[in-house]
Parts: sequence; structure tokens; C-alpha cells
Amino acid sequence: MAPEMLGGAPLDERTDTYLLGAVLYEILSGDPPHRSTTLGSLIGEIRVSAPPPPIDACPRLTALALRAMSGDPNERFQNATEFAHALDACLEQRESMRLADIAAAQHEKMDALLRSPEPSRHECYRLFGALRLGYTESLRVWRDNREAQIALDAARLQVIEFELAEGNPHAAQSIFAELAAAPKGLGTRIEEAQRKQREELAELGQYRDDSNFALGSRTRIFLITILGMLWTITPLLRYTWRFESLLSNYLGMACITGFFMLLTIGLWYWARETLSKTLVNRRFSLALLTLFPCQFLLFAAGSLMEMPVVQAQQLMLFVWTMVCAGVVAGVDLRFAPAAVGYAGAFLIAAQYPEARFLAMSGGNLVLTVTAVVLWYPKPGDYETGMLSRKPRTLT
Repeated sequence: MAPEMLGGAPLDERTDTYLLGAVLYEILSGDPPHRSTTLGSLIGEIRVSAPPPPIDACPRLTALALRAMSGDPNERFQNATEFAHALDACLEQRESMRLADIAAAQHEKMDALLRSPEPSRHECYRLFGALRLGYTESLRVWRDNREAQIALDAARLQVIEFELAEGNPHAAQSIFAELAAAPKGLGTRIEEAQRKQREELAELGQYRDDSNFALGSRTRIFLITILGMLWTITPLLRYTWRFESLLSNYLGMACITGFFMLLTIGLWYWARETLSKTLVNRRFSLALLTLFPCQFLLFAAGSLMEMPVVQAQQLMLFVWTMVCAGVVAGVDLRFAPAAVGYAGAFLIAAQYPEARFLAMSGGNLVLTVTAVVLWYPKPGDYETGMLSRKPRTLT
């Protein structure tokens, strides 16, 4: 019985709402809202209309029942239709909360996983996918489920921090775009992490290009073939009467060295765009151009020390061995046969001075063949490392 049914106020649709609320109350509690055993007490309960909330009942359904049974008709649902809509919404909310509870269980597992020393990325995303689906479905059923929305954003923030810690700012950015409310400064942190990653990738790309033997390989082979063949043939010309006199003194040796230096500089200038593009080519060019100052220094020292020209010519092979060893250490380990060839030629010249020019020619020939064999580009050969010809990918 609604209070107005005792008299003092008209009966209307709000009275029907009261009676519906009383039925719901009894469903929830198992007892009617007015329980006094005497008539006077019962009437007093009806006038006050403040039944105790049912124990262990759904809070939202309890709130609907108590509102419908408000002593003031103006505070009730205004008609049965409004009450029915509220009841339907409450049932939807219950389903939404049920789905949110399922998602919360997955959220707890993901939280424990992320707190472990080495969380599995695969397992993290498996749990995150499950909880995201649960919270999203919960919000689909009841879009005003603020608790589900807050929990979903909290899970997203956890994964964002995980991705940032793992160095995956692009993955963090994709999840950041899903946030309903982003913390202040998080977007800036992600942008900064993306900028740093772009810079690192650019540096890696530059290193990859600098270490790429394929870039400029044809130009290197062209230059080393020309110079190598000239270096191979020139010592053999010593056996003609004109070259024999030219190679018998320091001035003649310096002139020949100067000629080759100018030729090398001219060829380098012609191919400077290619030879300056990568670190490999720059180091190769530097090693090649270092050879001539070393020879001039040897000639100057030999002249000052009044060293026989024959000994200086023998020591030239030692200079070439050291320069070639520098190429092996700084450019390409596979160039070792050329260094070994020069070392062998130096030992031969040291033991047999009369064969020094043949040793020079042989060492230069080994250098030329080694460079052509190693640097000649092969089909599908994309070199990306100074120590290996195998393709290498960046991850």
C-alpha cells in the first residue's frame, strides 16, 4: 500500500509505480516492505514508507525499488513506463558489470605478468586482447559504465608503458590513440621516443650504407684494375735500359711515385662522388692515397741516411705490406691474401735482392686479383657488413 492510499492525496500513475516497486522489493528481500503485525504499526510504516534495504541484493535493483517506494510521489518514477525503462537499463548494467568482472580477471593476470622480471610479449598481448574485448563489450552494453572505461584505460596505459620500456614507441602510439582520457605529457613522451627511434634507425641506415660493399664496387674494381696492372707492369720495365737508369736513384723513384700519385688523385677526383659516398670507399681511398706519402718519406729518409737504393726498394714492399694490412683491418678482412702476398714478396726481395722487381710485380698482381675477385658484384649479392658478404636485415 502506498501512503496516499490511506487518504490525503490523490491516486495516480505514481501510485502504480509504488506498487511495482513494492513487488520488486519483495522479490529482492523475500519479505514485503511493511511487516508490522498490528494495524497501528502497519499504518505507521505505510505513512513513513522507509523499508530497510534488502540484504545481499543487487544495489542497483535495490535503489530502483526504494525510489519507486518513496513517500513523496514526486520523487518516484512518474509512471510504469519510466519504471520499466529504468529496470531494463539496470539489467543492461548488470550484464555490463558481469562482462567487466570477467575482463577484470584477465586484467589482474596481465598486471601480474607485467610486474614479473621478464614479461612475455606474446602472453601480455593475449591477456590484453582478452580484457580489451571484455571491457569494450561491457561498454557496448552500457556505454556509461565509467568503471569499465577507467579500467580499460588503465590497462592501455600499462601496455603503453611496457612498449615504451621495450623500445616500441609506434606500438605505444597505436594504443595511445584508443585512450578515452590520456594523462598529461604522455603524448609528448611517445613523440619523443618516436623521434629518438627515427634518429637511431637513420644512424643504423647510415651505418648500413657506409658498410655496403656493393655501393661503388664497380668503380673500385675499375680503379684497382688500372692501377694494379700499371703497378704490375712497371717493375718489369726495369729490365729495359731506360727504366733501369730511372729506377737506380732516389730522384727517379720519386718521379715514378709522383706520377702514380697524380694519376691516382686524378682517378679519385673523377670518381669522387662514388668513392666518398660510403665509409668503405672512403677508407679504401684513404689507404690508397696514404701509400704515396709513405713512399716519399722512405725515399727522403733513405737519401738522408745514404741508404742504397736497392734497400729502399726492398723496404717499399714492407710499406706496401703495412698499407695493405691497414686495408685488411679497417676495410675488409677478406683482403688478407693481398697483405700476405706483399709480405711474401718482401721476404723474397730481402733474401734475393736481384729478384726484388719480380717480387714487386708478383705482389701487385696478387693485390689486383684479390680485389677483383672479392669486390666483383655477384647477382643477388647485397652486402651490408664490412666483415661478411651475407645479407643482413635490421629488426
